[in-house]
Order: sequence, then C-alpha cells, then structure tokens
Amino acid sequence: MNDIYQLGITIIHAFQSVENPVLTAIVKGITFMGEPVVYVLLLGIILFCVDSKKGLQLLIALLFSTMVNSSLKLFLQVPRPFLLEEGLNLIQEKGFSTPSGHSQQSALFYTIFAVLFILRSNLKKKKLFFYLVALVLPMLVGLSRIYLGVHYPTDVLFGWTLGYFFAFCGIVLWEKFATPFVNLRKSLQTLIIAMTVLLLNAIADGKNTESALFFGAALGGILGENKNLFYPVKLPVKKRIMRLVLGGAIPAASLVISKLIFDFAEGLIPNTHQIFDYGLFLIAGFSLTFLASFILVKLNLGEKNHVEN
Repeated sequence: MNDIYQLGITIIHAFQSVENPVLTAIVKGITFMGEPVVYVLLLGIILFCVDSKKGLQLLIALLFSTMVNSSLKLFLQVPRPFLLEEGLNLIQEKGFSTPSGHSQQSALFYTIFAVLFILRSNLKKKKLFFYLVALVLPMLVGLSRIYLGVHYPTDVLFGWTLGYFFAFCGIVLWEKFATPFVNLRKSLQTLIIAMTVLLLNAIADGKNTESALFFGAALGGILGENKNLFYPVKLPVKKRIMRLVLGGAIPAASLVISKLIFDFAEGLIPNTHQIFDYGLFLIAGFSLTFLASFILVKLNLGEKNHVEN
C-alpha cells in the first residue's frame, strides 16, 4: 500500500511541475466548486425558491454520500499526502484522505443537479450543458485536489466512483422506491433510516456527526411528506426572495437557540459534548427539511399539498 501512496506523491509532483501563481489561483477557484458552502447556497435556492421536492431529493442524496464519505475516512484513516512529505500541499486541509470528499460530492451533486434541471428541461443544447456540469466539472474538481497536494490520485478515483454510484442511486432508485417508501408507516420509515445511520456510525466508531445531520434531514422529510413542499408555481420574485431569506434564517435561529441551551446543559452534565454535537447536527437537518418549510407554509409563502403538473 505504501508503494501506491508513493506513486501518488510522484504524480502530485508531476501535476505541480507546472505550478505558477496564476494557475494555482485558478485551481483554487475550481476546488471551491466542491466546497460545502456552494452546495448549501445552491440547495437553499432550490429548496426555497425553485422546487423543494427536487431539492429534498438532492439534499438527502448529498447528505447520505457525505455520511458514507466521513465513515470511510474514519474507518480507513489514511494520512494526507503532505503528512508523508512535508510542504506538498498548496492549501490547508484537515482530516483523513481517503476517499476524496470533494471528488465524491461534486460527482454526486452536479450529476443529480444536471439530470433534474438540465436533461429534464427545455434548454437548448442541454446535452452539452449536461456533460459540462455532470462530467467536466467533477473531473476538474478532482484533479484540482491532486494539484493542490491534498489527495492521492487513488483518493480522487475512489471519490468519483462512489459519487457517480450514489448519483445513479439517487436518480434511478429514488424514482423506483420513493413512492413505496413513502407509503410505509412513518415509524417503519424512521426505523429504516435509523438502522442505516447506526450501521455507518458503527463503521466510523461512533464519531460521524454527519450521520446526525442526515438523520435529522431524513426525519424532517418523513414527517413533512408532501405537506410542506414548494413547487414551481407562479410565486412572485419578491416572495421567492423572502422564502430564501427566511428559509436560511429559521434553521440558523434554531441552531443558535439550541447551542445556547446545549452549552448550559453541558455545564450541568459533564462528558456530554459529543451527545450535544449530535443533537445540533440533528436539529440542523430537521429544521432545514421540516421546520423552515412548515413555517413558510404557515406564512403563506408557498402552497400546501400543491399537485405538480
């Protein structure tokens, strides 16, 4: 295995042989397209301003993929390349190396996004846009991680493989099993999600807080069903902007309040930091998929039980 890592470092050196300030700035811009902040912004717009049913599909797939990625990193515990050879990295990164989260999440997110909003649209030259978004962008994001010296090529290949696999599942299997799953009793739906989370947490030795985020978001989706969903109806731009602002403010406010309560509780009950961390992540996911949408519907900023044409 060490030979593979050494080969990976050799390839990183080959990438960095053309290093210059302008190219590095461009590559940093490309790798930024695989940062969580980009996904959060795009998901917020989709969930609250475009179509929350498609947004929920994309969000759940992304969070599941993130949970798996974190579990594998904690299980494999592969050190990053710059820990084997000092000074190799052009940016700072923390955590373990395998698989590449940027590669995995970009392959999943942009592929599902391209299928839902490009292939199923009336855009001209939509196939060209699809390939640019679903294939070229994740490829560039993955290669940027090698150039920047924060991942081995094998990390990137592993990430791409997982990302496109989960993208396939998130598109094909969602459409095939979403309706039967929704028709199950809520208690059984919750049990299935909980067992999935517990399994991946066991792989990560109980340290995967992203699993709480996934569980909270999935639970919010289960409880909300179609009642809090926003569809592409003729809602004025002003109201869509209000939805976006409030849709972001409500989860943020719930987190701030929860953090204050948890900080106080931690002072009274020792050795509970990890439990409250899980609680915060769970609240973040739940408030995003249920609480925010529920309040927006109550404020008449959307349509409850709207039937999509």
